[in-house]
Amino acid sequence: MAANRITPPFYHMVNKRLIDEPIFSLRLGSSEADAGEVVFGGIDRNAYKGEITYVPVRGRGYWEVELQKFSFGDEVIELENTGALIDTGTSLIGMPADIAELLNDQIGATRTWNGYQVDCATVSRLPELSFYFAGKAYPLRASDYIVQVQGVCMSAFTPINGNLPGEHVWVLGESGWSHHSAKPD
Repeated sequence: MAANRITPPFYHMVNKRLIDEPIFSLRLGSSEADAGEVVFGGIDRNAYKGEITYVPVRGRGYWEVELQKFSFGDEVIELENTGALIDTGTSLIGMPADIAELLNDQIGATRTWNGYQVDCATVSRLPELSFYFAGKAYPLRASDYIVQVQGVCMSAFTPINGNLPGEHVWVLGESGWSHHSAKPD
């Protein structure tokens, strides 16, 4: 999503053959002391365990992949023609308003002027949430989808309005992705 038809830096690096492979990888840090890293042209194989699952990008302009379903506790919701924008530029998980409202109700969140607040004492008892890409579940613990801000626990589940491409698009921010890896195909 470049403004004024300017070639984005990553594509410029690929076009000028400044990097070894036409890929980039990122690792989100888990604290202020560990801010994470971005690797252009490769993958830091010491930054993860297991195998990488490749998921094709659905469109141009965003790192959007197919979101097949999600589960919350024992409930599984199948989705059709739904995209997920993988967005490290936000800390929230944006979704249709009715689903955000339902999930926030399920975790006992109270709507405040700046989002949905959760009793910090309940976080350890809240259910796991999983997103499914390419048939594989990516689970998030409650401590991943609850963001602590100045001693207050806030739900990352937020309603998004309709100014994103497509009718069925979620935004998966960095909440919870600090322990997962993904690479667009």
